[in-house]
Amino acid sequence: MGDAEDRRPRLLSCEVLGAAAVLLFVGSVCVPSAQPPPGDPLPATTARQIEALLARKAQRTPAQRKVSSQLLDAWRAGRDQLGGTELVTVDIRAEVTPAVLERIQTLGGTVLNSVPKYRAIRARLPLAAVEPLATLDAVQSIRPADRAQTRSLSPAD
Repeated sequence: MGDAEDRRPRLLSCEVLGAAAVLLFVGSVCVPSAQPPPGDPLPATTARQIEALLARKAQRTPAQRKVSSQLLDAWRAGRDQLGGTELVTVDIRAEVTPAVLERIQTLGGTVLNSVPKYRAIRARLPLAAVEPLATLDAVQSIRPADRAQTRSLSPAD
């Protein structure tokens, strides 16, 4: 009789585990998908917005293709108000040469940091100077500067 009592908890736990597995399987199969079924067309307004964005991208000059759309949009929005004189801090991926660094300065910018090994320049320059800088062959891309992030560790971490 002691043998049957020893097996009862094991059988009960196997039954519970089996039931849980069945519930998980059924739940994963029966949960409706958050995505629309394939073949459902996009709403007309969404399709028009995508087409407009693609058309605007296709009209970019070779220099504009090197510049982040955030910077281009900021320049377009602010050129009437500020004349493009607003200073922005940017990260530039480029071959770091004296000519590139000098061009940043002649455009009214300041080189904050440059690391030739990583083809990286951080500079502060007028928004209107971003596109002219992008015309240089040595420049691959220009985007808004990444912001530094810090994290303090508490004793609980």
